[in-house]
Amino acid sequence: MIKDLINSGLGNCVMNRKDLTKKGYVDQKKPWFYRNDKILEWQDEALNIYYKKYAHMVWFKSLLEDARKGDNENKDEEDAMKAALYGWGTGDLLGEKPKDKKPKKVMIIVGWENGIPKWEERFV
Repeated sequence: MIKDLINSGLGNCVMNRKDLTKKGYVDQKKPWFYRNDKILEWQDEALNIYYKKYAHMVWFKSLLEDARKGDNENKDEEDAMKAALYGWGTGDLLGEKPKDKKPKKVMIIVGWENGIPKWEERFV
């Protein structure tokens, strides 16, 4: 399935593994992830914080019903939400800092002198 996605040009949609420990033990170039206990704990923490901060933004009643179920019950939608938080990051939930955007240097025409454009460099 992964090869089919990559061959059809959707390789950037395949979620890569993350290194939650920040120690470099995880090959982040490999697709998908295996959910071990450490990842599950991280996902539970992230989802609980998400519910506390953004419960008013959850529009799917079935997602909230899955959150009320016990650990041994089938919770497909909650698992999908946890995978999305893990794959795309949590933003401000767990103190992640957004990547700084590098300013681009562009050339802009600021005027004309004798039919010749006058250029100026600006950072955008």
